Amino acid sequence: MPAGKGLVPTAERPGRQGIGRSGDRGGRERRSGGGGSRERGSRERGWGEGGSRERGSGERGSGTVLVAGVVFVLMAVTAAILVVGGYLVAADRARGAADLVAVSAAAEQAGLGPGCRVAAGMARLNGVELVRCVVEGDSLDFVVTVTVRQPVRVRLPLLPGEVLVTSHAGRLGVMSRG
Repeated sequence: MPAGKGLVPTAERPGRQGIGRSGDRGGRERRSGGGGSRERGSRERGWGEGGSRERGSGERGSGTVLVAGVVFVLMAVTAAILVVGGYLVAADRARGAADLVAVSAAAEQAGLGPGCRVAAGMARLNGVELVRCVVEGDSLDFVVTVTVRQPVRVRLPLLPGEVLVTSHAGRLGVMSRG
């Protein structure tokens, strides 16, 4: 068998006993590069002429950094979606509650009752805080304007912790048309 195909005579490899084969100590040392110069067998391990790596020497670990970056970006996007979603849900709930509070107050006001007192109770039942209630007009033509506050559950420290919504209801202009 030729000298370069697995069996290397002892005369060609000083300091070693016997013939090196993959199963004995000499073969393992030869493959792992132990005891020899860097130039012998260096092409098999990817070492260049000057002792530096030829393939991918500057790219070692770049896959890990890339995956970590992608995971970080996905987590940031998910967090942003949660925050925006929290504000959208709070705004939608506040809008619905404000409309219901305003219509309830207007219905009470049309029956000659205290519209703003009903608005306060209705806001409490809907889980919002009544910030302002104003009745404009007389007992026949009027508008009830309410402003409610809805807290945001998922938020960031720099963003507001609540959503304010104003709604109007009433019969202003109904009598003037006819």
